[in-house]
Amino acid sequence: MKKGLKIILSILCGISILLGIFLLGFNVNFNNANYDIELYSDYNISNCSFDWYFIKLKNINVISNVDNTKIGTYNEVCKYKFIFNYKKINKVNVREYESPIIYLDGNNYVCPFSEYVEEGYIAIDNHDGDITSNVEVIKEHDRYLYRVKDSSNNQTVTARKIIYDDIEKPIIELVGNDIRLVKGSTYKEKGYKAIDNCLGDITDKVEVTNNIDTSKVGDYKVTYKVSDGINISEVSRKVTIFNPDKGIGVIYLTFDDGPSPDTTSYILNILKKYNVKATFFVVPTNSSNYYLIKREYDEGHSIGIHSLSHVYSKVYKSDKDFFNDVNSTNEIIKKITGSYTYLYRYPGGSSNTISMDYSRGIISRTSSKLHELGYHYFDWNISSGDAAGITPSSDQIYYNVVNNLSKYRSNVVLMHDIKYNTSRAVERIIKYGLDNGYRFEGITMDTVEVHHGIAN
Repeated sequence: MKKGLKIILSILCGISILLGIFLLGFNVNFNNANYDIELYSDYNISNCSFDWYFIKLKNINVISNVDNTKIGTYNEVCKYKFIFNYKKINKVNVREYESPIIYLDGNNYVCPFSEYVEEGYIAIDNHDGDITSNVEVIKEHDRYLYRVKDSSNNQTVTARKIIYDDIEKPIIELVGNDIRLVKGSTYKEKGYKAIDNCLGDITDKVEVTNNIDTSKVGDYKVTYKVSDGINISEVSRKVTIFNPDKGIGVIYLTFDDGPSPDTTSYILNILKKYNVKATFFVVPTNSSNYYLIKREYDEGHSIGIHSLSHVYSKVYKSDKDFFNDVNSTNEIIKKITGSYTYLYRYPGGSSNTISMDYSRGIISRTSSKLHELGYHYFDWNISSGDAAGITPSSDQIYYNVVNNLSKYRSNVVLMHDIKYNTSRAVERIIKYGLDNGYRFEGITMDTVEVHHGIAN
């Protein structure tokens, strides 16, 4: 009996030892965890674990209310049943770690001896959104600090370094544009105004100089110069002195779109008969008519550029295409006459609006460039009407011209030497002009330009 009891006790003792070893290897991890995760980061349940020695036990039941899109503290309940029920509760803190961003408006320059006036700022947080109203502005000597915290207590500090300097030039505004004056008249200043960003109105500090001599025909310049003590601005106004006697009472017969064998030859014969000089704005498309351009030139008439094609969609396609047309036409004229010309007339005149269909502002741009290149362009102040949709009679062309002549100005007459009725009206127009004390001349580089108002 005693021997049997010993055996039973030995067996129980062995079982107890084995169970103890088994249970010691089971880490129930009753300690509740408290850990942080970042807002919007991936969330997993790795902290819910029960181990047996080095083996991770599976089938752990997790109950969690964690929302990783909202800041806050959540519960994570871990349950496992092995002989007994085991449970632990983890605290999961969803936090934001990204600091807000402060954007500063304006620049850091301030006029000397002036106080900085806040130009604005914006504070944006990835979670709270616009928190500009929370920004604290602190002045420190020559800088301003902008400090802001978000709801997670993340802080951003941005500094604006103030530089006391004036980097802007004054602005000089002229009253009116360039000026044209009759020879011998008196130049009168139209006016100007100067404004500085730091000093305000400094018109009284503007220095005005000019080299104008109204007794001599030519182009002069009025210079306006002003300083704010640091920066200097300078602008100028062009003043043209012209002799009005040269153009008053003169008739400038101008012919566009030619030459044409029948009509141009007829017109040249009439001009030769009365020893009258005219101006031909040519379209030298057909080389078989080049001899007529040579005749015009040889007989003392003025040759001007009109176009190589007179096709608006080509001429006004772009500034480059426009000047290609001008240069190509002038090269042909040089080949025919031996000389370049610097007289020009826009197809459709400088006031045409059809050019808008191809390039906005092309007339405004190219008219200035033409002058820079030394060209003079001419419109007209009398139209014969011979380019109208319904071709007028030679009588109507005659009356359109003579009824609009004036002895108190230069008279630039638009005609087309490719029109038959025009060729038959020319002699009567010349007779009328000579009988009534007018002079006929060809346009030269000394002729005062007649312009329309530019519409494009």
